Amino acid sequence: MLSWLFARIATFSFSALLLISFLFIPVLSQAAQVTLTWDPNDPVPDGYCIYLRTEGQAYDYSQPCWTGYGTIANVYGLEDSVAYYFVVRAFVGIQESADSTEVKFYNGTSLPIWMEAEDGNLQWPMEIGDDAAASTGGYVWVPEGTGSFNYPSVDAGYAVYHFEVPETGDYVIWGRQISNDSTSDSFFVSVDSQAEMVWYTKIGGQGVWTWDVVSNRTDGDLRDASNPQLYWLEAGFHSLTIRQREDGTKLDDIVITNDLSLGGSDFDSAIKVILTADLNGDGHVNLLDFSLLRANYGKTGDPGWISADINRDGTVNLMDFSILRSQYGQ
Repeated sequence: MLSWLFARIATFSFSALLLISFLFIPVLSQAAQVTLTWDPNDPVPDGYCIYLRTEGQAYDYSQPCWTGYGTIANVYGLEDSVAYYFVVRAFVGIQESADSTEVKFYNGTSLPIWMEAEDGNLQWPMEIGDDAAASTGGYVWVPEGTGSFNYPSVDAGYAVYHFEVPETGDYVIWGRQISNDSTSDSFFVSVDSQAEMVWYTKIGGQGVWTWDVVSNRTDGDLRDASNPQLYWLEAGFHSLTIRQREDGTKLDDIVITNDLSLGGSDFDSAIKVILTADLNGDGHVNLLDFSLLRANYGKTGDPGWISADINRDGTVNLMDFSILRSQYGQ
């Protein structure tokens, strides 16, 4: 099981400039900041401006939060628990391009926790399937014809996931899933071994991967994001169990987040950047990785130790040890 950061892509064009990508990477550090990078234009403009706004506010295009000539920028001074929005513009002389597509960054101590469904601990008949349209080519399901259950059963297949949340609060669970029809559109869901509830999943069409939030619905309820199931989670480690209810229902990705404003379209436009504590690449997070991290603790700015900077914040620090601890033994 791996932890993931968000990165979002948007595009903009200006005059004769080519269409470019705008890559947004939130960076964890003790200072409240975000790093924004984008591909250079050809031909090269005079420079770029970044504009910032908060929830409910408009952009002030007379006051960029950053102006420069490169294609990477740090924006500092961001407050905790505030949703920030950014756009970038290219300029030549006094002329500026239109806005890029807007990107959002929530500056809290928690990031969306993104897990591949196939990285769970699986109990037969839950198994891994292959699909090139799945995010890493795989998903979990109980194959059709295996059977369905009206109530949780010890004979049902299931997958268990372990994760850590850094702050106490309300969380929701999203899944990228396929529900082809009314005979393959549900799972049982439980957090921390509490009573299992039925998650009637959203039917997206034959073979269509569709984002849906775990909701305490009835079979006949509207299956949208208007009434998600809220999970109050204390800071620390937790478990999630996805159990077979109807065979044929497929699950690709799982996102656990305390940002209740996020939705399926946010995840569809996301690039997942892996944060793995397997520093030596042997497929296990163990004492060897801990030794590498300890040997590089406190280092900064040296390309020789970059693999030990797990969260890519520019310093090997306690945040990296925290990630390694959450993945230890995997």
